[in-house]
Amino acid sequence: MNKLKLSSIIIFLFGPLARLVAKILSQFVFKTFTNWKIIDKENIPKKGACIFIANHLHEIDPPLVLASIPRQTKPMAKNELFQIPFIGWYFRAYGAFPVKRFSADSKTLLLAKKIIKSGKPILMFPEGTRSKNGGLKKAYPGAAMLAMLSECSIVPVAIIGTKKLTKKSMLKGFLTNKKPVLTIKFGKPFYLSTDKADAKSAREGTEVMMKKLASILPKSYQGEYLK
Repeated sequence: MNKLKLSSIIIFLFGPLARLVAKILSQFVFKTFTNWKIIDKENIPKKGACIFIANHLHEIDPPLVLASIPRQTKPMAKNELFQIPFIGWYFRAYGAFPVKRFSADSKTLLLAKKIIKSGKPILMFPEGTRSKNGGLKKAYPGAAMLAMLSECSIVPVAIIGTKKLTKKSMLKGFLTNKKPVLTIKFGKPFYLSTDKADAKSAREGTEVMMKKLASILPKSYQGEYLK
């Protein structure tokens, strides 16, 4: 039995405990080595399914957002991450499901829809990859299509301050008491029109969705969706 299969079996058997350990570990790191701020946490729905969408600047973004959400949330993550020993364990512990980037992955869409139907929130990064300049890139329509098909709310999540974050800057900040500031800001939940759920509607919905996300980001982060 290879290590990846063994890891999956362990997490399946000890899922709730694994999620708790992953969350506590993340929160400890962010509280200890950064000045971690969460803004407008009251915008997080207290129950029921929703889709959290966030901008993407750094590989630390998924753990940071997940640690900021008080509810159990399943992240969508690129296939490659599941092959990395510790990171793969972390995402499995959170109940992450893999996606093939830059492709129409119908299996992932169906799985995500099933998770939402069960009343659980999911986390998606509509840009598909990290932004090199810090500004929003043109997003893919998967999150909008999923929201329309599932008729669930979308919660925009602004990630601010992670672009230039390094292990060195975190350690230096800890030692000098000048910790890097990381901010997570939650926007108000909203719904997309569900009159149609075709490719055109998904593209239009993506524009609406990303402009909502841009509205809670600083102008220098708004990129393709700058007003």
